[in-house]
Amino acid sequence: MPHRTVLQNVVYGQRVRGTSKADAREIGMKWIETVGLSGYDAKFPHQLSGGMKQRVGLARALAADTDVILMDEAFSALDPLIRGDMQDQLLQLQQNLAKTIIFITHDLDEALRIGSEIAILKDGQVVQVGSPNDILDNPANDYVARFVQRRQARPE
Repeated sequence: MPHRTVLQNVVYGQRVRGTSKADAREIGMKWIETVGLSGYDAKFPHQLSGGMKQRVGLARALAADTDVILMDEAFSALDPLIRGDMQDQLLQLQQNLAKTIIFITHDLDEALRIGSEIAILKDGQVVQVGSPNDILDNPANDYVARFVQRRQARPE
């Protein structure tokens, strides 16, 4: 939310729930520090880089303390280096927090890197669900086979 500071954005879910301002601030500052935004809590979104804005979104999702986090194309607009850093951070957070994260992406490489279970959709229908290895080694149909073949044809 562009009219709110980083901290105000991060604690929004807590404040809507009725958490006191002081308690919400403590929660928010913890997650701001966790995602590497210490010192930016009073900044507004227009004062941040793209990667920093993504970190604010991640901190907001974590501060809401839900069992499931939905991330829709969260890293698609980032340059490759920042995208890789954010993927690493997400993997580390997921390992430490053991939360369910539903991560939507059109990037197969990204899905294979961060997904423990992947669902491939075609025309809004699930055509295969499995581990990254299952998807690559045992495509369920021609569509999935063509989809992963393009990835396997790329030079590593």
